[in-house]
Amino acid sequence: EATPKAKLNILHCYRSMNYISRHMEEKFGIPWCEYNFFGPSKIAASLRRIAGYFDDKIKEGAERVIEKYQPLVNAVIAKYRSRLEGKTVMLYVGG
Repeated sequence: EATPKAKLNILHCYRSMNYISRHMEEKFGIPWCEYNFFGPSKIAASLRRIAGYFDDKIKEGAERVIEKYQPLVNAVIAKYRSRLEGKTVMLYVGG
């Protein structure tokens, strides 16, 4: 009943939800986008992408959140940079 009232579908795993997202877009006109919350730069980009579907108030709110937490991100990066710089990591999710 509430499904057609959604403003946006956000997907973490396109592979598992692509069919229903495309169906909802075709049937109800509900757009969808993917997001990636692995790492601070991807989180910021995803918040901006999601906010981009809404009005300026939401966009400004997303920018405030990003700005609020950037100093914390910078502090964590500074703390571990010397130990991790130049190293490679593999992240496996899903299955």
